Amino acid sequence: EEGEEVAVQWLEASGRETELTQMTGANWTRISPDGKRLAYLSNQGGHANLWNFDWQRNVKTKMTFEHDPERFAWTPDSRAVIFSSTNSLYWTRADGAARVQKLREERNGLFIHDIAPDGKTVSFARSGGQGQRLMLAPLEYKGAPSGDAAPQIGKPEPCCDEGGRGVTASRFSSDGKWIAYNVLEALGTHVYVRSVPDSGAKWQVSGSEGGASPVWSPNGRELFFKTTLGRIMAVDYTTKAGVFTPGTPRLWTEHRVPGNIVVGNLSLAPDGKRMVVLGRLGEKRQETAPAATVLVHFFEEVRRRAQASGQ
Repeated sequence: EEGEEVAVQWLEASGRETELTQMTGANWTRISPDGKRLAYLSNQGGHANLWNFDWQRNVKTKMTFEHDPERFAWTPDSRAVIFSSTNSLYWTRADGAARVQKLREERNGLFIHDIAPDGKTVSFARSGGQGQRLMLAPLEYKGAPSGDAAPQIGKPEPCCDEGGRGVTASRFSSDGKWIAYNVLEALGTHVYVRSVPDSGAKWQVSGSEGGASPVWSPNGRELFFKTTLGRIMAVDYTTKAGVFTPGTPRLWTEHRVPGNIVVGNLSLAPDGKRMVVLGRLGEKRQETAPAATVLVHFFEEVRRRAQASGQ
């Protein structure tokens, strides 16, 4: 909830929890591909902003001061993020060394999902009269794909037609050949997998409890998701000749994850052995050292506030 102190913890399959830090208003997280930082959204004062937490140095860096980000995805080199706000997609450097740049704007809402491991494709949902439609678009760079400079977004193409049912999350596999996504259905939410590019075939991964927030293990053999009951499930899978063969979902840990089944997310470390989970701090005694806070884009923020006050 907005302004609430949240405990951020590592969670292992054994159920062991280790507190990482505490955050104010945090509600959505994602670990950087290099495993060194945690980006998160924080709702405070009626506005959302994007932060970057370097846990090795215990430093939190504010990446945005406006736009009210709603979702985001890291670039594969961990140097930048692309985030969505209302009907636009934006790019910003994780270290704040460049101005926020708008990449795309549409009449309808846009919700960023993921960036492919090679950095050349972005997945996002486009809202409209038929719910949220999953789209894939090329990311075009002047040179090799890099988070140091903002890419251009090419023409989006529809992916994974679900007949108007809303697709609220999607993630590329570690080799970029598959995409897992969840769909809002009449009797719940389920996770499916399709090939990239889409061959038209699809495979259901979730079971009777439904599922959402899919995330792939980097080992190329497991897929995780969260059920409607907040349980984290793991599915072993194999691939051969364009065929995806999932196993039976199994419980990854006894720990249950709170949060909305539709918009919540699982944040998996690159080693595939632990996840970041959020929980209410309550009366829990603070055991971690206070983190330093760095404000980037400082003069842009001063100018914005001056304009708002008419100075």
